[in-house]
Amino acid sequence: MENSGSNINSLVPYHAAGLIKVQVSMQATDKILFERAERYFNMGFVSLNSRILNSVTENFSQMIMDDRQYVSNHNFDFKVRNNPDDYYDAIRLFSKAIATCETYIIAYEFRGHANFELKKFHDAIADFTKTIELDPNYLMGYYSRGNARYYLEAYHDAIDDFTKATEIDPHFALAYNNRGIAKNELGNFREAIDDFTKAIERYPAYAFAYNNRGFVKSFLRKYDEAIEDFNRAIEIDPEYANAFYNRGNAKRELNDMDGAMGDYAIYNKLKNRDED
Repeated sequence: MENSGSNINSLVPYHAAGLIKVQVSMQATDKILFERAERYFNMGFVSLNSRILNSVTENFSQMIMDDRQYVSNHNFDFKVRNNPDDYYDAIRLFSKAIATCETYIIAYEFRGHANFELKKFHDAIADFTKTIELDPNYLMGYYSRGNARYYLEAYHDAIDDFTKATEIDPHFALAYNNRGIAKNELGNFREAIDDFTKAIERYPAYAFAYNNRGFVKSFLRKYDEAIEDFNRAIEIDPEYANAFYNRGNAKRELNDMDGAMGDYAIYNKLKNRDED
């Protein structure tokens, strides 16, 4: 989906070390080891998010109050604000946490996220798989592994993971959206549209899902319907460059050349500003 804005969203940083629950029945030695592992995790978390902690802090309370709403807050630009050294440092610290406490599930998850950002997708999959082994209902394990599998073009496996995520949490809009993207890659266009619609039903302000649904509708030559979706994406996010680009393409197909050129001009303006 080139220029569609249909990006798999890999990092959803609503977890934090403070959410880890320590069993009351732990032996004193186990508690000491866990606390040491937690310190390593916290250090790794800071390294992974070193340039965006203010953004995380601003949104964190809302994420915790209703974790089904974190879809609106997840889109931090890690690739721009962090450098590879941050990820390698985070991996080192998360690995120390794991070596100290082998069942520290969130350390595997976040090490997986760091590997993902370094495009080490097989390593990321191994980490996310470990979270699932530790907890067969670990939502973010399935969702994140699905993202990594998608980038390895293992679309059927990715769909299986996204489907499992929706079974664990039927309100998980991101999983429906990403499953729709994977189905689109397999040419299952109507099923992809159904998934984007489900994502929108669960999160009506999900601009990505409107844009993605519009993109597939354009491919199916349903240009008027596609434009309605692009319009809605732009209403939600007036600076959503790819929605302008896609709407311009749809208008061009309807011979609205003035409208298309206007959308392309806005797209170029927004993209050039982002690159500055």
